[in-house]
Amino acid sequence: MTDFNTQPKERIYIYSNQPIVRYKGHCYSKLKNFVDFVITLSRYRDSYSLVLPCEDVTDIAAIDGLTEVPKPEKFIKAHAYEGHGNAIKVSLKNALLVNRIIREDIAAGVKVVVAGPGPNSFLFWLSILLPCQVRYAFFIRGDTLKTVQNIYSGTPLYYFASGLVRLFRSRINCLLKKKRAVLFAYGDHLLQQYCTDSNQGHVVMPLLDDDFVIDDSTAPVNGRKAFRVLFVGRLSPEKNVLALIEACHEAVQAGRPFQLSIVGYGPLEEAVQEAISKHLNLDRYVEFVGYVAHGAMLKKIIDDHDVLCLPSFTEGIPRSVIEAFARKKPVVATPVGALPTLFSDSIVFINGFDSAGIFKAIDWAMENKADLKRMAGKGHASSRCFSISYNAEQVDRVLFEYSCDSGVFADERRA
Repeated sequence: MTDFNTQPKERIYIYSNQPIVRYKGHCYSKLKNFVDFVITLSRYRDSYSLVLPCEDVTDIAAIDGLTEVPKPEKFIKAHAYEGHGNAIKVSLKNALLVNRIIREDIAAGVKVVVAGPGPNSFLFWLSILLPCQVRYAFFIRGDTLKTVQNIYSGTPLYYFASGLVRLFRSRINCLLKKKRAVLFAYGDHLLQQYCTDSNQGHVVMPLLDDDFVIDDSTAPVNGRKAFRVLFVGRLSPEKNVLALIEACHEAVQAGRPFQLSIVGYGPLEEAVQEAISKHLNLDRYVEFVGYVAHGAMLKKIIDDHDVLCLPSFTEGIPRSVIEAFARKKPVVATPVGALPTLFSDSIVFINGFDSAGIFKAIDWAMENKADLKRMAGKGHASSRCFSISYNAEQVDRVLFEYSCDSGVFADERRA
């Protein structure tokens, strides 16, 4: 727990919506990356206070399949939750908890900044509950509206879920207009969704553990004869994985087969397995791996394939693409999110989102291995810019200057 006996002049609360599990003094998570990043960031100075959804367990089975993350030195323990259904209720409980702590800081004359992912219900509630001298920093990691619309497409919750995201986004824009917020966006395209001026918007990309990048002179080689394609990601509608499976079927029918491995978990797991079994003998070409914890095993899987394929409908800067480049593997992907801007000459882009376009792009990759190697090399050259430590340094500098800014709030009104 955070020690509040010694009050700094500024305090920056950093919230992660990725829960951690504590077991025998170690911390674990299934949804790595952002929680790794904020824990790393929190170590830069004493003015940071983490807010982490956390569950303490005594049974070793509870951490099965989880990956160890850096142990936070101090944090406020928030209630953990799973799924969008519980998010609103539990995040309100967490906001009420943190609201009380922050008000104690304010009463002691401390300047407060609250940082966390957005659009997000926790930060929405806090921005309503807290007085107007509190400022905010939002990490925009993807197009949340498109993601939610893809998840709930065709369901009764579609309009409700979309409306909530629009509400949270409008709150962020309101805070930006009042100069009470800054943004850290994973790509310029996400900054453009919000009304930021040049001082309020910053591009960051903390997507890689520092040890994930291989040496520039080393490139793992798939020793198998068949061309091996890898998908890594959440098995949800916006990832378009069912079209990738259909593309594999079309490749078999055309006499141009490739091997496909699917790594991930999510609501479409059953549909993925049904899609594989629907076609006669397709299970000879498609392997459903399921969830793989981040770390040595995932590195080995990436190294054992020829290309990563990500046929998503929407992305920010997908971590799986950066991880493939870090391992010097080429990428086939749809031109979504920041990919066309960041990697215009490093990715084989898919024309459209249907299986025919996916098959055509993978088939091109199979026939143009020299070009593929050159493109992977370009991607690898930029991969270190996506490391967690590199980006934590950039964010720390901006947040510290922001928290110390004294040209503040006298004329601002609460929205």
